[in-house]
Amino acid sequence: MLAAESVLLRRIQTVYVDGASASGGGTGPALRRLEAELLGRGHVLSPALHAALGTLVPEELAAAHTRLVGLADELLGSHRTHVPLFRRFPHTVPRDTEALYVDRVFAFLLQQPDQPCVLCGEARTVFPVSPCAHLVCRLCWDGSDYEGCPVCHRRIDADDPFLRPVRAIGAAKAPLAGPLRLLRLGTDRAADATVLVDSLLARRTPLSPQDRDDLLTLLPLTPAGRGLLPEEIPVRETKAMVLAALVRAAPDGLPVRKLLAERLTTATDVLRLLAVLSGGDAGLVTPSPFTGPRRPLRRDLLAVLDGLPTPYLVEDVLRHPTAWKRAAEVLHPFERHARHPRAALAFAVLRGTRVDPGIAFGAALLETAAAHPDAVRVDGARIRPATWAGRLEQAVAEGDAGRAAALAAPGGSSCHLSGHQELPRPGPVRRRVPLRRPPARRSGAPQRHSGTDPPRPGAPVRPGHGGLRRADRARATPAAG
Repeated sequence: MLAAESVLLRRIQTVYVDGASASGGGTGPALRRLEAELLGRGHVLSPALHAALGTLVPEELAAAHTRLVGLADELLGSHRTHVPLFRRFPHTVPRDTEALYVDRVFAFLLQQPDQPCVLCGEARTVFPVSPCAHLVCRLCWDGSDYEGCPVCHRRIDADDPFLRPVRAIGAAKAPLAGPLRLLRLGTDRAADATVLVDSLLARRTPLSPQDRDDLLTLLPLTPAGRGLLPEEIPVRETKAMVLAALVRAAPDGLPVRKLLAERLTTATDVLRLLAVLSGGDAGLVTPSPFTGPRRPLRRDLLAVLDGLPTPYLVEDVLRHPTAWKRAAEVLHPFERHARHPRAALAFAVLRGTRVDPGIAFGAALLETAAAHPDAVRVDGARIRPATWAGRLEQAVAEGDAGRAAALAAPGGSSCHLSGHQELPRPGPVRRRVPLRRPPARRSGAPQRHSGTDPPRPGAPVRPGHGGLRRADRARATPAAG
């Protein structure tokens, strides 16, 4: 939970206070010290967050103090060596923490006047309210009609509701550069995490390493962490990462086989999932060894492959031959070839497995291959992929001119898949040059013509623009004299 709160604090500046009640410790020195420490780390409290912290009893406020300061330190890099502001802390601390806080406020304002207003959140010129030094802008609060601070409700000076730099003990250099960050009170971790997770899943570009870590951290708090994924996840690498997290966590009641069958729509999707489960790259850019999945998951993955259209399955497997050969070592597709015949057929094509019709395995492969002539073809003792170019070459080699012409004709090489669109052929065999009308010839201009057609009798011929070649003209010209 603390890791999720760290992500929410970094991405949406939201803090959650558990145990807030109508009555509590109030605005005492403990809350003031918390404000001072957060301010030193570049954060200020919103009115709602200040009020919620003020309702905590001392023990709860101390726990919230430790948690919030720890989260802020993590954002700044808690792995670095911490140098306390007071060398002998906590034995020696200033008696006047109020003056310390005011001094730090002016340290920020003198360095950069534009800071976020705690009321509207907009970064503009703000002023510290007297005497508490909470930062507000004049558009939200001017002090003319109020007797107390809008944040802590302490009584203000009616003559001058804002502090002036001359009243500070001595403004020092701001400990952090840049504007302060306004911390807001969050009420529902799961709802805020769901909004962030949905936005990350909807992205149409690959996630950065930081975004991937944040997504995996927030995923258990959201409906997506229970298998209720959005209808579309545009980036397949992101989809593989989320499915791998669900398979590892295995929430109660999660139908793994149904989820994988709905979300893994290509063989490469299965390969990406295997790579992520093995700690590899979902983009399949960096080769990595595969670890063997559990037997139920292995059967589910083979069932997904077996349910894909056979032409697409064979073509997709051949796109990543090296990776799929390593994946076959952990999937063992030939062990249950009777249950997953199309998956076994695709791996037989990939591996170039010799088929012996005299044994049960070979006979089963040949029977499956005969049922899918649009995907594979039998070539002696091996099964080859029946690509469009391969089918055309086979027809030419067998001397079947009619079938070759049908494949070469437009629309003649579509392979019909039950329930799927037709696969068009890659393109025409011959380059067809469209007939174009020659440009209109101006009156009196010499006629241009191609070098393949003879010129009309009596028509002038421009040298170098068709007609006889220079050598032919030289031979055809009679010698002088």
